[in-house]
Amino acid sequence: MDMYTVQIQLEATSKDLNFLSDPELAQVIRTILTEIDSLTMIRAHRSLIYLSMSTLEGILSNVLALNINKIQTFASYPKKKGGGPKDMKDLKLAHMIAIAKDLQIIAPEFLDTFKKFKEFRNYMHPLVEVEHKHPLDIGLGQIALGLMNHTISRLEKIRFIQEKIWKVISGIPVYNSSQRQIEFKLFRPLRTHSFLVTEDFAGNNIEINFELHIGEDAVFNFVFNYENEERFHMLRFETRKNEFSGVLHCEHKYAWRLVEEYNSKWIIKTEQPNKVSIRIDSTNLKLCLNGKEELSGKSIPCDNKKYVGFFNEVRDVYISNLTIATV
Repeated sequence: MDMYTVQIQLEATSKDLNFLSDPELAQVIRTILTEIDSLTMIRAHRSLIYLSMSTLEGILSNVLALNINKIQTFASYPKKKGGGPKDMKDLKLAHMIAIAKDLQIIAPEFLDTFKKFKEFRNYMHPLVEVEHKHPLDIGLGQIALGLMNHTISRLEKIRFIQEKIWKVISGIPVYNSSQRQIEFKLFRPLRTHSFLVTEDFAGNNIEINFELHIGEDAVFNFVFNYENEERFHMLRFETRKNEFSGVLHCEHKYAWRLVEEYNSKWIIKTEQPNKVSIRIDSTNLKLCLNGKEELSGKSIPCDNKKYVGFFNEVRDVYISNLTIATV
């Protein structure tokens, strides 16, 4: 008689941590999340609370650091005795929770619950639990787990880049802050593999500069005039030999047409980075690629009140040294 082993994998945590800008931290937290999965099976509710809240603290530390200049202007950001803002390393979990609420990472209706479970984390010292006379049980462990998962779920569709909020429309864009790179990964079957947009520059004339790292037979798009997934314009950077680079208009989801081709053909480098500079105002769009003006004029409709973004097609692509400035 044949023997079959049935393995059932029960995961209580989300491992999608691509919003973290530190790959090493993300790997450590994924390992902890795997441990938390095991804790839920054996009903180790105290350990579940301690690890869930400590993991939440690690996640918030990274996300808040990406927005340090912005959050230091919040009333919730603590001050030194001398009056200046405290160093990030000196922030306690209570501070992080209040700041995260103001950064819209934590929903206001859950703020009091987060604060309470911050206290429960201190119960790892048994005398504290005895003193507070509030015994921990499996229900509280599940709530702590839920708070952590809820925070991860809210962050899954966000990337913080240059202290601006970028929304993930699709795929797996990964930002590495130490290397100043954004990787746009393949994400089949969607045609817009990894798609990011931001509304934080809407209403401003802007200049965008970045270095494009693209291989053979790949496609990368800078999106402007973004209204939704079905209506936007884009500048296409194309290395497939039988295709074109130019301005395209999307009028229906995954359907776009050529508006204007660039001045040069097959100008995209694949062996070294391409230096891209784009300027957008209310009436004009200007593109310079590797120091050469490729597109300029009022024939391309621009609306600086709408959103901008990026997405890749066909293969993985990444950009580095992105800067966006109002002009």
